[in-house]
This record gives sequence, structure tokens and C-alpha cells, in this order.
Amino acid sequence: MKQMKIIGSEEIGFHEGLESELSTYFDKVIHEDGSVLVEQISNPYFLVNDKWKINDIGKIKQFKEEVENYKHSNQNVHFRFNNPLVNLEVKYVYYQHLFNDYWSITYAFVNQPPLRRVTEFINEKYPKLSSMLELDIEKAEREYIFWLNEKGIQTQQIRRRKLQKDDIGKSPVARFLRTIYTALLLNKMTNIYKGLYYF
Repeated sequence: MKQMKIIGSEEIGFHEGLESELSTYFDKVIHEDGSVLVEQISNPYFLVNDKWKINDIGKIKQFKEEVENYKHSNQNVHFRFNNPLVNLEVKYVYYQHLFNDYWSITYAFVNQPPLRRVTEFINEKYPKLSSMLELDIEKAEREYIFWLNEKGIQTQQIRRRKLQKDDIGKSPVARFLRTIYTALLLNKMTNIYKGLYYF
């Protein structure tokens, strides 16, 4: 049965729920005394735009200072998945990671090769995919690593550790497919637990 989100007595599907969340955001201002003012803003910017501009995001109070100190040349994040539902899901992951302070503005805007590579891979290998959650992630990740290696893109890196022996792990580009998948799956499972979604 189709996954649904319940709002009052109205039922909407998973992707409609993502659209609804992307149509608003909570703007936080932290005052010197430590108090936090949170204001809900109705603005579909993150939903309707497939190119997020650093200057537009800098107008949001909680990001203003970080954007003012941003010194990198990357001024935009592009979402270019062929399927609009997959594009929506990836935008939602970026939105959640930014507004929940998992990623900094710098990380989201400078660290674009992983997004570009996952986009190319999905568009090429899974052109009919209508949700990242449809992937058999173990199989898809193996295919993705093989695809990256064929293109000569580094898939491993040495992780330097202070208290333990250094080891080898996946590079940021190689980890990114699972990062997106896991973030969406976690959102789904959290909302099922809260009773917002059902099957």
C-alpha cells in the first residue's frame, strides 16, 4: 500500500509531504542572552528552484553571517536529476541538513562533486527511478563504486586518527549515494514512528 502522511483528516503521499516541508522553513535567531527566536516562513524557494543561490540563502537570518563570511567561488547548488521526484528527495535532504545544522553552508556549496557524481550515476544507470528509496542500496552502491572507479574517480581515502591506527575508508564522493539514501530512509522511519506515515 502507498505510504501516506496524515495532516488533520487529509491524507497525502510521501512526496507531497516533502513538498509541503520544502514550502516553508523555520528561521532561527540566537540572541546574545542565549534565547532563540524561531519564526516560520512560508516561502517555496527550496521547492521550486533547482538552483539554490548563495545570495538568496544569505537572506535567511540564521545563515546571514555564514554567507557574509563565505569566500569560495561556488555560488550555486544545482539539482539535476532527470526524475523530478528524485530531484525533490535530494533537495529535501539538503534542506534538512542545512536547517538542522548537520551541514554548513560552506559544506553544501563547496562539496559539490559528490552531488554531481550521484546525479550522473542515477541519470545514467537508473533513468526510470522514481524514488531513491526504491534502490537496493547494497547493489546500487557496489555499482556506483565500480562506476566511479571506471571514471578514474578516487573511491577510497586514508582516515587519519589520533588515538587509533589510521585506516582506509570510502571517499566523500563514494559515500554520498548512501548518505542521501540513509537520510531519506531515516526521515521515513522517524515519521512512521511518530504516526505521520502509514502503509
